[in-house]
Amino acid sequence: MNTPDAKVVILGGGAIGLSTAYHLGKLGFENVTLLERNTLTSGTSWHAAGIVGPLRATQNLTALAKYALHLIEVIESETGQPTGYKQTGGLWLTICTDRIIELKRIAAMGEMNGLHASFLSPGELAERFPMINHHDLVGAMHLAEDGQINPVDLCMALAKGARQAGVKIHEHSGVSSIKVHNGLAKALITDQGEEIDCEVVVNCTGLWARSVGKLAGVNVPLQAVEHNYIVTEPISDFPEPWPVCRDMESALYIKGDAGKLVMGSFESNAKLWDHAKLDPSECFIELEEDWNHIEPMIKSGMHRVPVFRNIGISYFMTGPESFTPDTKPLMGRSPEVPNFYVAAGMNSLGIMSAPGVGKAMADWIAQEESPVDLWEVDIRRFQPKDNDQTFLQERTIEAVSNQFDMHWPLKQYRTGRNRTLSVWHEYFRKCGAVFGETGSWERPLWFADADEPAEIRYGYGDQCWWPVARRESMMLQNTGALFELSPFTKLLVEGPDALSTLQWLCTNDIRVPIGKVVYSLMLNERGGIECELTVIRTGENSYLLTSASSTRTRDKDWLTGHVGNRAVTVRDITQEYAVLGVMGPCSRAALSKLAHEVFEKQPFPFSTSRQINLAGARVRASRLSYVGELGWELMVHAHKACQVLDAVLEVAQNGEMGMAGLMTMESCRLEKGYLHWGQDIGPEDNPWQAGLGFSVKLDKPGGFLGQEALVELKHSIDRYLVLIETPDSRPLLLHEEPIYYNNRWVGRTTAGWP
Repeated sequence: MNTPDAKVVILGGGAIGLSTAYHLGKLGFENVTLLERNTLTSGTSWHAAGIVGPLRATQNLTALAKYALHLIEVIESETGQPTGYKQTGGLWLTICTDRIIELKRIAAMGEMNGLHASFLSPGELAERFPMINHHDLVGAMHLAEDGQINPVDLCMALAKGARQAGVKIHEHSGVSSIKVHNGLAKALITDQGEEIDCEVVVNCTGLWARSVGKLAGVNVPLQAVEHNYIVTEPISDFPEPWPVCRDMESALYIKGDAGKLVMGSFESNAKLWDHAKLDPSECFIELEEDWNHIEPMIKSGMHRVPVFRNIGISYFMTGPESFTPDTKPLMGRSPEVPNFYVAAGMNSLGIMSAPGVGKAMADWIAQEESPVDLWEVDIRRFQPKDNDQTFLQERTIEAVSNQFDMHWPLKQYRTGRNRTLSVWHEYFRKCGAVFGETGSWERPLWFADADEPAEIRYGYGDQCWWPVARRESMMLQNTGALFELSPFTKLLVEGPDALSTLQWLCTNDIRVPIGKVVYSLMLNERGGIECELTVIRTGENSYLLTSASSTRTRDKDWLTGHVGNRAVTVRDITQEYAVLGVMGPCSRAALSKLAHEVFEKQPFPFSTSRQINLAGARVRASRLSYVGELGWELMVHAHKACQVLDAVLEVAQNGEMGMAGLMTMESCRLEKGYLHWGQDIGPEDNPWQAGLGFSVKLDKPGGFLGQEALVELKHSIDRYLVLIETPDSRPLLLHEEPIYYNNRWVGRTTAGWP
């Protein structure tokens, strides 16, 4: 092989890599090369079931998946290569009344994206699809846009389209090492020892993506498992088209295939698989059959489609598939090496995801930022510890079954827990804390009294924690409450250019006195909100930035990615410090018993911060509140945190203040109208739409990133974020419920609380 240097090198010749190559070519990128270690589709694409399902769990993921319906038609026309696509419709079968509620919620979200779902009673199902056993079902959802495709044919069409656009594709070209210099990937070394200089690397190597990432020092948290499906013998009088069926409680999918049935499952006891024991030259991998393992799947299939009892099995496929800890793809620019992109971990949905993922990746590379709001699949949602092998193995088994499990409100993972604990964790546990996981942290969701639920009870009706949150909220309003705030991201920005750097990135003016607290946003060039944070000036050349725990990796990456050659450092100090929120009308009186001079005798205005001595420790006290009440955030070094908590608890409890959890905080912040990045606002929202114009200073010297676009957007606002009250009922409002006015869809929710 004689491969010239390339602007973009894509690793992996499966559906994801080929789609990325095709879309880069369509954007006019020159000098794009795709390297495949064996032959195209030989990893996992060749054995995919080929289901095309555009309805996903959220609006953004649905839009990403729905793009496939457009691309399939286009790619066939452009290349003349058939893909075998058939729109068969799909059925989501359930024996559970709560599942019907879940499906109706998803269907309503899909309707906002132009999809067409309807619901069938068992009798209607029997009339339209008599081969399906309906006797134990409570109903089914029918989605008109579901379909299926030939995976290899789709890949060949993408490859042909990519070549037509000038992309060079090289098979039998594995990569043995990646040269990283000054934090950037500069060259690839192939298995043949050839060196390829490049400007951008895109890791689309599927279940090998974690190992390939390690070559560049990039964390790619995924784990492979053995995935099984069977193909029956031909069935006489087989109805065409046969809908894609998902038997939800059996975790079973069934599709037609040229007069036969294909059945697979996402079982609760998936078998882990390690590609390291594989010969690197091996391709089109088929693993050893395990009939005992798939026996429950076969029994479920016989129950749901009784004709299966009387026909044989022509083919048993066991092949590897990769899954991520949260069963969502890994996409985007890696935080460790900015010109190293990842598109992997499709959770056995690679074929249906490939068109949208490839387009999004190409746009991401072209714009050097996410083209739309892709936060839920952004690889930066994970932290380095999420790439731990033990954690991945524990979580992945649960993640596989999560594909078909009930997706309850506030649902928590059972595995891979207790990875990041506050120094106060044990005390909170003894106080009755019910914990949930956010950003790998264990956080108190609420504090249960003796007669209150000490665990999450899942359901789609009134939530078990509503009465507890109401009690805690009333305590906060009447006296006060203490909140665990340690998981919030804490970034220390220091250096001679700290001010000028942050002044350029922040929409607000942060040229303020030392000790001043400023709420600000950071924008992309389109004027969309990339970060929402609190900025505290702690010194002449130092600032403390705090933001949500879930955006820890992302926010640091956004900052470091825009520092350039400036004399400034960004350091993550999140776990070095603990933070206690002391909130409510009695908070000043309680804290004054520990530091009378600070909290009573001297002014302590809102949005100010200072270092104080409290309970024998040096504490940064900031007058802030995320719950709409008088309050302070006390930040103390972790090794002094317990003595501070003991002291604050003593004076707080004397004032009838107590502990409160995350659910109460969420309820109060919504009541106040405070926003949460990633839920209420994101890269596709601008400050004018979000009602955050107060944090924008268009007249500050030097301007800020995104200002030019923001000025233009001010005159063309087509949607607003508003607070809506539903006083006469208690609907379960979570996220992305459609809002109708006079029977016309006018918007969607971002969050909701009773």
